[in-house]
Amino acid sequence: MDAPPGKEDVRPLYKVTGLWSPLAFHVPHVHEADIAMACCCSRTSALRNICSASMPATIRIAFTGRAVRLGRDQTQGKDAARELAPYDREPLARELALMPEWFCKRHLEVTLTDAENQIVADTFEFLIAEALMQPEVFVHRDFHSRNLMITTERNPGVIDFQDALRGPIGYDLVSILKDCYIGWPRERVEQWVTGYRNLLRSRGGPGGRDGREFLRWFDLIGMQRPSRCWGYFPACGIATGRRGTCAIYL
Repeated sequence: MDAPPGKEDVRPLYKVTGLWSPLAFHVPHVHEADIAMACCCSRTSALRNICSASMPATIRIAFTGRAVRLGRDQTQGKDAARELAPYDREPLARELALMPEWFCKRHLEVTLTDAENQIVADTFEFLIAEALMQPEVFVHRDFHSRNLMITTERNPGVIDFQDALRGPIGYDLVSILKDCYIGWPRERVEQWVTGYRNLLRSRGGPGGRDGREFLRWFDLIGMQRPSRCWGYFPACGIATGRRGTCAIYL
């Protein structure tokens, strides 16, 4: 990986690779790195990602289930999570603020009234407060199908984890089960959520008072993440002249 100095910083990638490698996550191995030159030499045996068009549905289901099981190892990385910055109020609020600015105002060209802005602000405050009440674990932040790779061993391989933070336990579960690229029936999603919670509890992880509370955590952080995407991806599209970028999230 070659990241131009002054434009990209390879240190987060290098750091998180070192934190995740001892855990169950299959991440590219860094053989050499020159941090000053912003260059890393890594290797992975990745073949394609889970959402590839040619991927049979049965294989996609199997790999998604495996990714859900992989996620339980977040709780085994407590020491690693302490090395990460918190996914706290500041980043949560910053990401949510992108939606009214870029998705509504810039992309849809809609100007919200004062009353509508207050509703948005109150809703965002509620979502932030709920997120901060969840137990904190190692959070990939983009744990979705395009970043989960089929490899020759230890599937799935995980990439694009340089933005990892210490945050809400439901976040990565939402990323894979409420994926922007693959849709799942609600019944199957709830089965996976229940299975995930059972694995967490079997390993001494936090599972909430009961399954209902855990599902509530999942669904509420599942409102923050798409709001972030609605804001972030129209911002990227408008900045580069590709206004249709957000269409995949609608």
